[in-house]
Amino acid sequence: MNTWLCSLEGQCFAGIKNVTDQLSDMDIEKENVINIMIGPEGDFSPKEIEMLKKKGVRFYTLGNRRLRSETAAQSSLSILNEIMI
Repeated sequence: MNTWLCSLEGQCFAGIKNVTDQLSDMDIEKENVINIMIGPEGDFSPKEIEMLKKKGVRFYTLGNRRLRSETAAQSSLSILNEIMI
């Protein structure tokens, strides 16, 4: 993940637990590259979260339920699709 973060271009959002911001409420620049990160089912480690914060990644929630990574990715893309219209 660190190698990818070092070469990151555009805006980046990560779905994690224990935050209140929703992806649909965030200020997303439609003209800019959008990167979405989905962590493992157990969520990102505290060390990974700190690394993401240092790189300016913004965090969002998909709700209180624990989702499989595949489901979280599909949900995030569905929300982005609605935002981009």
